[in-house]
Amino acid sequence: KPSFWDSTFVSPVVRLALMAPFRLSRIELDSVMQTEKTLTERNLTTVALDFYAGMLFAADSLNTAGLSVELTVFDTENQRHIIEQVLNEQDFAQFDAVIGPFTPGNVSRVSQALTFFNTPVVSPLTPRNFQSYKTSFNAIPSKETLSKRIASYIDSLDAITENPCILIISDDKNRNTELRLQEQFPLAEIIRPNERFGYVEPDVVDSLLTHTRPNWVFLESEDLNLVTSMTSMLNAQQREDRQVQLFTHYRSATYDDPNVSQEHLGNIRFTYPSNFHIKQDSTRLKFDASYKRRFGKVPNRTAVKGFDMMIDVALRIAVKRSLFDGVSLGIGEQLQHRFEYTPVPSGGFRNTATYIIQQQGFEMVEVEPPSIVVDSLLSR
Repeated sequence: KPSFWDSTFVSPVVRLALMAPFRLSRIELDSVMQTEKTLTERNLTTVALDFYAGMLFAADSLNTAGLSVELTVFDTENQRHIIEQVLNEQDFAQFDAVIGPFTPGNVSRVSQALTFFNTPVVSPLTPRNFQSYKTSFNAIPSKETLSKRIASYIDSLDAITENPCILIISDDKNRNTELRLQEQFPLAEIIRPNERFGYVEPDVVDSLLTHTRPNWVFLESEDLNLVTSMTSMLNAQQREDRQVQLFTHYRSATYDDPNVSQEHLGNIRFTYPSNFHIKQDSTRLKFDASYKRRFGKVPNRTAVKGFDMMIDVALRIAVKRSLFDGVSLGIGEQLQHRFEYTPVPSGGFRNTATYIIQQQGFEMVEVEPPSIVVDSLLSR
C-alpha cells in the first residue's frame, strides 16, 4: 500500500508548525496533585500532548529516513486572542504547512489569515465542517463521505445476495439515513424505538427475523440505551440456523461505552465505515514498543493520529515540494489512517479516504466490496 516512504525526497528539509491548545499557563506546577490530575484526565491539554508526542515520534522516524524536519510549536491556549497574537507576531511564510489549531472556528480563522502567504493549514481532529479557504486541508473525512462509502459497500453486497431480510431501526436524529435506506430497500421493515425509554421490544424483532434468508439490521442511532439493548438483543437472536448482521452508517463513540458488549458486536459482525483502522500487525507492534520505550506508555489513538498525519504531510511536501502539489500523489496509508485529499467547492481540500470495518470476534478487519462473478456462459 502506498506510503511514500520509498519516494525520492526533492525537498531535504520540511518546516512545519503545530498550533495546539496545550493551555500550559493553566497548569499549576507548584501543585503536584493538581498537575497530576490535569495530565491524567482526558482534556484539551492531554489531547494536545498526545498528538504532539506522536508528531515528535514521526519527526524522529523521518530524520532516520533522511528527511530533516523542523517543527515549531505554538500554544494557542484555545483562546482566539492568543491565536491573533501569534498570527501577528510570526512569519508564517517560512513554514511549508501548519497543523492545527484543533477546533473548527480557530482552523477557519488561521486558514483565512494564511491565504496571504499561501501556507496550507491542516485541521487534524474534527469531522465537522467549517468555513474553508484555499489553504484549508481537513484531514478527517466527513459523515457524508462515510455514509456514501458504506452505502456503496451495501450495494455491492445486495448485488450478490438474494432477497435479504432488512430491518431499519433509527431515531429522530437519523431520519434522513432511514429515508435513503428505504429508497434502497423498499420492502424493508421500519422499527420505531419506544419514545419514552428508547428501546425496541424483543418480540417485535424476533417476529421479523427469518431463518431462510440473511438478516441485515441497520441501527442508526447514537443513543446509548438503544445501542446497548439492540446489540444485546441481536446477539441473542444469532443462531446456526438464523444469521444476523448489524450495520450502521456512522459508528459514534457510543459503541466504545463499557455497557456495549464488544463480544456481542463481534458475534453479529458489526460493519461500519471508519476513518481509521486499528491493526495489530508486526509494524504496529514494533511501533508501540518503540513508542513505549521513549514515552513510557503505549500510544493511544490521538498519538497515532499525530504520527500518521505528520508522516503524510511531511512526505507529500518532501516529494512534491509543497502540500498543494503533494495532493497529486493520491492515496497514502500509514499506521492506521489513509489520506487522499479531494478539492471541495468552498475552497481547500478534504480527506476522503475511508475503511469499511467489520468486527469479527474482538478483531477489527477491513472488508472489501465483493466482486461480482459473471457466468462465462452468460457472457458469451
